[in-house]
Amino acid sequence: MTTQAHLFGAAGRTDDDQVLAELEVDYTPPAVAVQALLALRDHGFLGDDCRRVLDPAAGSGCWGRAARAVLGPVPYLVGVEPRLCEEGNIGNRAAYNMGHSLTLERFIEWRGERGWSRRAPFDLIATNPPFSAFESYWPTMLRDAGLVAPGGLVVLYGLTQWGQSAQGIANLRRWSPSMQFRCGGRIAHRENGKTDAREYSVWVWDVEDRQRPGRGRPRWSTEQLPELPLEMRRWSPSAVPGTYPIEPALVDEIRRRYL
Repeated sequence: MTTQAHLFGAAGRTDDDQVLAELEVDYTPPAVAVQALLALRDHGFLGDDCRRVLDPAAGSGCWGRAARAVLGPVPYLVGVEPRLCEEGNIGNRAAYNMGHSLTLERFIEWRGERGWSRRAPFDLIATNPPFSAFESYWPTMLRDAGLVAPGGLVVLYGLTQWGQSAQGIANLRRWSPSMQFRCGGRIAHRENGKTDAREYSVWVWDVEDRQRPGRGRPRWSTEQLPELPLEMRRWSPSAVPGTYPIEPALVDEIRRRYL
């Protein structure tokens, strides 16, 4: 595992909502990530040719474990997370084959230092990033850094209303998403179990999808995902650490009832 000094100071995990907000930490309930990845498969975005997966804001390892549960044992999974309190999660093989305790920017530099900038790109990059990732626009940063393979996808979990600001509109013109899956129901991202008043979506950028005609206006398809039961939409401390697989029964239930 590649490690750098802790980005935010104290390395211990915290359940203090104010601290988590300052660090832009919102944990994804595992069922939400599983439903999103199953929807991607159902719509033909993901196939059996997905061999390399990157989670660039790995946190507790939820998206890595969801990718393993949905895609099976073949893909090579890499997790990147700067907070050292999550080191045990991204370093455990239940979630990732390799983990790096680095910022995404430092991870890109680290690859460049080893001559990997355009080698071994990823077929799928999927994560729950900090909200600032939408303003700094991770999709183009990931693509321009050579991390997205030909035919690859960037999948980010974030606010449904993202893209309304002047900066957001400018970013959308740089590279428009191809798909937006709207999550059904309110989602709880913290240990207190309170659902977030805001609405969330899973945004999908397809590297092969060129800007559509229409005076350069960004446009994409939107689909409403079925509402998961409330208990599936709540993050729980039982999802941490990410040292165990997501049960196949959960994947099967979501596939049968919530797609």
